[in-house]
Amino acid sequence: MPLAPHANPPPPRPVRNRRIIKKHPAAYEAVSQSLAQGKSVADCLQAAEAADLGQAAADAAAATAQEEKIANETPQERAAREREEMAARGRL
Repeated sequence: MPLAPHANPPPPRPVRNRRIIKKHPAAYEAVSQSLAQGKSVADCLQAAEAADLGQAAADAAAATAQEEKIANETPQERAAREREEMAARGRL
């Protein structure tokens, strides 16, 4: 039975695959913004790819910075970091 013209539309369906959103938040945000701006699907995909590449570069830079920090830490800083990691895992 078709809906009457004055009836409220059904609420939007929840996103079923949240793993994609959690794995690629920058790409999801870029697609959402592009769609909100009324851009084409091709433009949305290009924005997603650019955002994903930017996120990958940022992740690599953060990993490098973390490795340098760990390489230059003092024994006291290392012990404190290891205690924090153990506490985060619930082992302390």
